[in-house]
Amino acid sequence: MTVTPSMPSLRSSPTPRHLTAPDPAARNDAAAVALVARAMGRTLLPWADLFARIAGEADPRDPRRYRRTIVVAQVPRQVSKTTTFLDVAMARCLARPGFQVGYTAQTGLAAAERFRDRVDAIAGSPLARLVTPRMSRGSERLTFRNGSVLRVFPPLPDAFRGYALDLVGVDEAQEHDETRGRELDQGIVPTLSTRPARQLMLLGTAGTDASAYFRRYVDLGRAGGSNVGYLEYSADPDADPTDPDVWRAVHPGLGWLTDEQAMGAALDAMGVTSFAREYLNIWPRLDATVIPAYAWAACLGD
Repeated sequence: MTVTPSMPSLRSSPTPRHLTAPDPAARNDAAAVALVARAMGRTLLPWADLFARIAGEADPRDPRRYRRTIVVAQVPRQVSKTTTFLDVAMARCLARPGFQVGYTAQTGLAAAERFRDRVDAIAGSPLARLVTPRMSRGSERLTFRNGSVLRVFPPLPDAFRGYALDLVGVDEAQEHDETRGRELDQGIVPTLSTRPARQLMLLGTAGTDASAYFRRYVDLGRAGGSNVGYLEYSADPDADPTDPDVWRAVHPGLGWLTDEQAMGAALDAMGVTSFAREYLNIWPRLDATVIPAYAWAACLGD
């Protein structure tokens, strides 16, 4: 399809479809997250700032704690999910001596590659003097001068045993099925239980019928709850995935990190179903009509 490239006026942010609204009067650490991004030559996207506010809101009863122990973000491709999580993680490591972070993704290799990208970004920034990276395969980490540590883990339950962690991030969570997801929960959740500032973060896009792990957390976020923070940018399941107006209403990276021409090319290459899932967070409908009603009616006879 042919799409007119986005114009500078497109640099706005759509409204989330589902949102745990942050309390504007509450303390949060979003400003520290923005400082980390700025130190590496970036500005937080509006969705990332909103995510940082939801995740970083302090518990009004105890400022050492965060108000929400589980934070879930369902956002499309090309919005810097990984970058945003690592910005949040580094801000906390810098602000809280001895803070311990675990990061994993769909595979151990993918998590390590994203960690290396972050190390490269730090090397040219003012933060380099505050952080010592370890790049040895299987033990990648960032050690901060105040004793905080950010470690990379493979998505295996036994990998987390023996650690006490304040924050764990599961990136591309839609890539794990329910069996692996339950195993990850069994490995991760106990590592958080003794830490006052404990928080589990899951980030991903809409998956398939095999993505039951992430879908369980999406449903938990949509249902709400005092311990859960949730942020979702998605299209109505009945929306037309080929309509650029739908893209503009849904994708928080459009006009910032990508443009309509690139999304049009992705649509052509991926097909409607995959594009709708990856870029608009439309989950496949298992009850979808295979034969359109008009076609079925045309075949009817006496």
